[in-house]
Amino acid sequence: QIGVDAYTDHSDMIVWATNLKDGSPLPGVSIQPNKGGSAFTTGSDGTARVVIPNGATYLVASKGADKAMLLHSPYYWEDTGWGPSTIYDSLRWYVFDDRQMYRPGEEVHIKGWMRRLGGKQNGDVSLVGGEVTSVTYQLTDPQGNAIGSGQADVNALGGFDLAFPIPQPVNLGYAQLYLTAQGSLG
Repeated sequence: QIGVDAYTDHSDMIVWATNLKDGSPLPGVSIQPNKGGSAFTTGSDGTARVVIPNGATYLVASKGADKAMLLHSPYYWEDTGWGPSTIYDSLRWYVFDDRQMYRPGEEVHIKGWMRRLGGKQNGDVSLVGGEVTSVTYQLTDPQGNAIGSGQADVNALGGFDLAFPIPQPVNLGYAQLYLTAQGSLG
């Protein structure tokens, strides 16, 4: 009659045990990782926060004679378990063009901004500063053929602006624009 689930971030695991009949929290449930950690017990709210039991592939929840098992993965051939992970800051992009549809020979205008998103619990959204110096782009036609490429500088506010022509002999349809940040956050 035990329902058990686990959630992880980069360093901690929260295990949540509930009663399968009514969903109420189950305090005092003993949780035993199969390897990589010692047993721990849920509190009055049915949860327990612990350091991730590194390498554990399943957890066994016990209360009295009742037991439940939570697998890290439902796939038979996956033998990796829970483990801590490295946190990285990431870039978030906001990019738009001037009208979304172009004819061969017309000029495309693209503008955008980037922000740095902190990866840890205290992470915040901030300007990229000097960590992104430019944006390179590659334009491909619907068949995957390269039809343009170039580079645009990134200003102090993380903004960029680029313009390029669509070649006259080009396959019609949806084109793809690939943008890559250059610098230490790229």
